[in-house]
Amino acid sequence: EIILVTGVQTCALPISSIQIIQRFYAQSSGTVLLDGRDIEKYDVHHLRRAISVVAQDNVLFSTTIRENITYGLPREMRNAITDAQVEDACKKANAWSFINDFPRKLETYCGERGVKLSGGQKQRLAIARAIIRKPIIVLLDEATSALDSKSEEVVQAALDQMIEENASGCTLMIAHRLSTVKNCEPILCMDKGHIVESGSHEELLEKTVVKDAEGKTTQGLYRDLWETQMGTKDKEIGRA
Repeated sequence: EIILVTGVQTCALPISSIQIIQRFYAQSSGTVLLDGRDIEKYDVHHLRRAISVVAQDNVLFSTTIRENITYGLPREMRNAITDAQVEDACKKANAWSFINDFPRKLETYCGERGVKLSGGQKQRLAIARAIIRKPIIVLLDEATSALDSKSEEVVQAALDQMIEENASGCTLMIAHRLSTVKNCEPILCMDKGHIVESGSHEELLEKTVVKDAEGKTTQGLYRDLWETQMGTKDKEIGRA
């Protein structure tokens, strides 16, 4: 697993810990700390109001774009949100351009599970939903893995802006597609729950790839995965 953590407060987490941070489960051992305080001592509703999640497969409901973006907010907050605030969140998520193409704009119905929208459009609405909550903790779980390269580029730009604006909080990103984490630091490479490498993209690419007799990578895990995904490994073998 490749885990990127950026922000003022940083922590390396396996994918299952995303649910632990949201308090869906309690860890069987050890302690999860937020600001030096045990996560179990926080009021669960207060904690979840401070969290935004963008997952690989986000749920959209058979209602309007506006209602999907504001979904999950307390009623008093939903009623107080203005059209300008919703539009601003959509612009930051790179979603306003395609929303503006619809005749009914924010009042456009998404269809069951967002069937009327493409994968990239659904992801950008999920990012707008995350932005409008003004979170302290942002959890990004394989947010671009199901997208084609063109959609990934647009969604990644929106994610980068959201991370930058949340620099005073904490952002945790998990991804196997390394182009998602290329511009971020630090990158932590984990194997069976243990950190085996850490550093920036450039630092990790400088490591030499070493494999054991069975062909398992024992050093240079990030570089090996990067060269495999980018196709540079095949080119080097061809030249050799």
